[in-house]
Amino acid sequence: MKKTCLVYILFLLLFLSLPLVPVVLKVHGETLSEFYSRPGVEQEAIKVAARGAGMTLEEFLVMINPPAEEGTLNLNILFIGVSLVISVGSLVAASVLWRRQSKVEEKLESLVARRDDLRREHLKKLQKLVESYFAKEGRYPNQEEFEAIRGRTMPLMLDPLEGQERKEGGRYSYFYSQHHPDGAIVDQLYYRLWCFVEGEDSKETVGGKLVVEP
Repeated sequence: MKKTCLVYILFLLLFLSLPLVPVVLKVHGETLSEFYSRPGVEQEAIKVAARGAGMTLEEFLVMINPPAEEGTLNLNILFIGVSLVISVGSLVAASVLWRRQSKVEEKLESLVARRDDLRREHLKKLQKLVESYFAKEGRYPNQEEFEAIRGRTMPLMLDPLEGQERKEGGRYSYFYSQHHPDGAIVDQLYYRLWCFVEGEDSKETVGGKLVVEP
């Protein structure tokens, strides 16, 4: 987004600066009557230069002072004024849009990070709940027992986006299982707590999931 805005602004300024070229190069023409109004020393110097170039006086005057087309200068000045207004307006608009977009992106990133941090905190608490059960019973709770214990002790501990569908598939929630990922075998000495995260994968997340095991 940022790179696109900068490229657009540079292209716009380059395009709008093109009318400046002919205006800078154009000067007023000089007639013979205007030439003879010059001081005598200047007249002689210009005549000598014209003879040295093998040109008539009129040709030499046109070469050093080409005549400007009538009305061209005024129209170009007007166009430059409009171009400058448009370019400044475009810069201001692009700057405002870029700042707004940056603020929106920063806010979204902050919200995503806060939700993922809350998920990590919740899984740690659920893990303590499961480990506490193991300390008393010598085994981990099955699915029904886990849901019952969780409902009694932590009924409001839900995913920040509980139940919402993910565009990648699945839904946001906290999941518990005693099935081994390898062969789907139920093991009372094993459990797996996991949930989906929204941020990018890190050392503790794989495939968009945060997983806790014994």
